[in-house]
Amino acid sequence: MHILLVEDDPQVLETVCDYLSLKGHEVDCAYNGRSAITLLEQARFDLIILDVMMPKLSGTETAKVVRQQLHLNTPIIFLTARDTLEDKLEGFAVGGDDYLTKPFALPELEVRIDAIQKRCNGTTQNTAIQLGSLRYYVDEEYAETQSERFSLPVTQHQILKLLLSASPNFVSKDALINSIWPDNVPDSDAFRSHLYNLRKTLKKNVANVEIITEVGRGYRIVESSA
Repeated sequence: MHILLVEDDPQVLETVCDYLSLKGHEVDCAYNGRSAITLLEQARFDLIILDVMMPKLSGTETAKVVRQQLHLNTPIIFLTARDTLEDKLEGFAVGGDDYLTKPFALPELEVRIDAIQKRCNGTTQNTAIQLGSLRYYVDEEYAETQSERFSLPVTQHQILKLLLSASPNFVSKDALINSIWPDNVPDSDAFRSHLYNLRKTLKKNVANVEIITEVGRGYRIVESSA
């Protein structure tokens, strides 16, 4: 699994990271919630292990951003010394999938990771949208061609998903922006930047799929003749 470990205690972070790496997981680390959000905008993770009491952005605040702003369903395991019933209920209320109190045994963390992995594998429908040589897995949020899988930042994933779901119809610029940023609409330059980078990635990885623009109608993704 590709795991994002978010922990402000360097000793705990190093110990957990080393253990999970030895167990065969790919682990990226962040020391606070803001750094975690940046990483989540840049790459796809299978699991987030999230400390609660952190500077800059707490674990619960980070989880709210993950669920409400990034719209990710990535499983979250909270790690924390806060062990009251109220703390646990708050963790689940903001989108946590499991809650492990400190101090904890590393094998117990591994068992909980395995349980989440089995549950996700068992419940994922693996719905895919096919267009040309591009195959996009809706539930797992990744794209691949016949030869390889390629990664996209979170916002580009959302644009691609919306365009593929609507294809061959057009999606207006306003509809795309309002779907991706319902509460915090960016300026037009930010949207154009994400769209430009998505087009570059598709051109690099998928020979026969392109996003076209029509003034007054918006954008659509189509199979090209290339």
